[in-house]
Amino acid sequence: GKAGKAINDTAKRAAEAAKGAGKARIDELGLNADSIRDQFRDLVGKATDAVKAAGQAAADETRKRD
Repeated sequence: GKAGKAINDTAKRAAEAAKGAGKARIDELGLNADSIRDQFRDLVGKATDAVKAAGQAAADETRKRD
């Protein structure tokens, strides 16, 4: 009855407060979707550059031996 409703309401408010605090902390740490997407793009770009450099080094070494 009333006690169950009060407990349920309190639990809902506590869950919402925890959710809000968690989201705020994630934003403070820069872990939002836009930031993660930008970091991923940067990582992919750096990995692509590394692969290109490795390929170029291999090609240069092959030319030296010919």
